[in-house]
Amino acid sequence: MPREQHANNHEVVMRSVADKVVLFFLFGWPLIDVINGAVVYYGYDIGSVSAAYKTLFFLVLMLFLIVRSVGEKQTQKISLFLSAIVLCVLYHHVSSGVNTESISWAVRALLAISIYFYFLRDNSYGLRKYLYLYLPVWYLLVAGFNVVLGNIGIGEPQYSNGVGGKGFFIAGNELSFFLLASISILMLAIVNKLKYPGLTLLTFVASVIFTLQGTKTTLAGFLCIVSFISIYLYIKPLRIFKGAGLVGVALLAVVMAMKAPDWMGDLTVSENPSDSSSISVAEAEIADASVVEQKPKPTVLDRWQHFAKEKGIAFLILSGRSEFWDKAYDEKVRHFSPLDHVLGIGGEAFDIHRIEMDPLDIFVVYGILGLFVFYFLMYRMFYCSFRILRYSPMEGSLLLAVSLLFLLVSIVAGHVVNSGVSSSVLAIAALYYEKRRNESVMVSV
Repeated sequence: MPREQHANNHEVVMRSVADKVVLFFLFGWPLIDVINGAVVYYGYDIGSVSAAYKTLFFLVLMLFLIVRSVGEKQTQKISLFLSAIVLCVLYHHVSSGVNTESISWAVRALLAISIYFYFLRDNSYGLRKYLYLYLPVWYLLVAGFNVVLGNIGIGEPQYSNGVGGKGFFIAGNELSFFLLASISILMLAIVNKLKYPGLTLLTFVASVIFTLQGTKTTLAGFLCIVSFISIYLYIKPLRIFKGAGLVGVALLAVVMAMKAPDWMGDLTVSENPSDSSSISVAEAEIADASVVEQKPKPTVLDRWQHFAKEKGIAFLILSGRSEFWDKAYDEKVRHFSPLDHVLGIGGEAFDIHRIEMDPLDIFVVYGILGLFVFYFLMYRMFYCSFRILRYSPMEGSLLLAVSLLFLLVSIVAGHVVNSGVSSSVLAIAALYYEKRRNESVMVSV
């Protein structure tokens, strides 16, 4: 008996140590992305610090999952996804001879899935505050601080003409979903605990930061989240004015933030000669039109008006992604073999501008099989939402609406399920849904 108790104590200690290590990596995640961006911004040629960090994190997670004391069933499930990815990468290597970028994409998907399975075990619920409160707050603080830096001329603006800000984050579009998913997790976790004044203040501050970031994804997505929360909390007749007030506060903050460039004194954004590679979505169209003499710094609204006037509403919504797909189809997809449809052609063979719509990008690089792997976490979010609907229709509807929003962002704007920046927060979102599903079932029993 003492020997069994000692073994159990040893197992608890091992799990506690593993939890702390994994949390350390998660909290360091955005800081490493910022450091990596600063390295690139200042022109140091030392390779990707972020890729090395996340590869190490993936290996550590796999080690912990392989160790019996952390989780055996989870390892077996991950091995299925790993086998699918390895099959695709081997095919890419045989067909194109190189597969470095294919491996990079694989690490992003497998790392997110590994985070999900690691914390899915029953005894992980002692980490709820870290996963659903402290972690999203920390992510928002780091990302929001960099958004402000980008707007005052430190680091990078979101776009080449000085609109918005991303600071030292390299991938501005990935930062968009990073912010959106982080605030979604936080608001879902505290929606029934935070009083109306606190929720209003959070809505106001987040609206300002998201508007300063400068992307349609972040701003429109957050306004949707606020609307969902307002309906969920204040659908009753006597409380509907509170819900309308919450949306009104968000809209007021958006209007104020859109005038921020004027209040900041038309600050000049610092230039970075290495920034041309970060212009991802038809930015050259507007750059020349906005950089004229000493005119005031353009706003988010200026950028949208320019696109709507010059290219039309459809181009404004998709930012030219339909044109990217047309080119990818003509040059790549129409020449696919049957195996290419199933396993993809790999990252190196996809040597033209990315489509920046997740399902299409993943289909080209990893084929139909890759879609099952990369969209697994989002599938779990939908599965949990429908399960919760059976026991709590209002909460289930709220979670389903957020899931649909995430899917829409992935389809229209990309950088969701195949993102080096936001893969961790997508895993945390899926875990939150699992937590609520389990709690709903337990309450109903």
